[in-house]
Amino acid sequence: MRKLLLLPVLGLLLLTSACTSNQIDLREANIAPAQRLYSEVVVGDIESGVAPAAGLAPFFRQGLLNGLRDQSAITRVVDGTAEPLPAEAVLVTGALTEVDLGNAAARIIIGFGAGAQSISGKFDLADVDGTSLGSFSSSQNYQGGAGIGGISHISMEELAERFGNSVAAAIARWMRGEPLRKPANEPN
Repeated sequence: MRKLLLLPVLGLLLLTSACTSNQIDLREANIAPAQRLYSEVVVGDIESGVAPAAGLAPFFRQGLLNGLRDQSAITRVVDGTAEPLPAEAVLVTGALTEVDLGNAAARIIIGFGAGAQSISGKFDLADVDGTSLGSFSSSQNYQGGAGIGGISHISMEELAERFGNSVAAAIARWMRGEPLRKPANEPN
């Protein structure tokens, strides 16, 4: 009798187990640690290089701006290219290069990352005089929110905003002279 009661409990635990993730993978392409500390950021053009990204670019931009404003080391965030650029500013430009809307059926039926939604971009950092400070590519995915079943709990717009926030955190780390990629032991 106890075994029969244990089965529904185990089934519920399996259904809600932690097979979900929201991760960012930074692929440093061409960027060295900041040679000096920057305190201001100007967010320039963020293009949407692929069709599904066109509607997501404003959500990414908002996440990027909010994420940069949340960083205590950044004293000023400018939305749009100002002339002249502030003396202590880094200009951030980029493009959303890939969007995968995922497959809700695969997330629900298969889970384990199948049907994950993802968004990728390439970003450039420049000094006030236009000198390139480097570029990097980044991606983020969302595999679902109900464990094995993977029922989605966020929209692509929310994923784009979270992606912007994650890119902002990476840029802020770089501005402090740290690597773009956060250490493995640093919490999300």
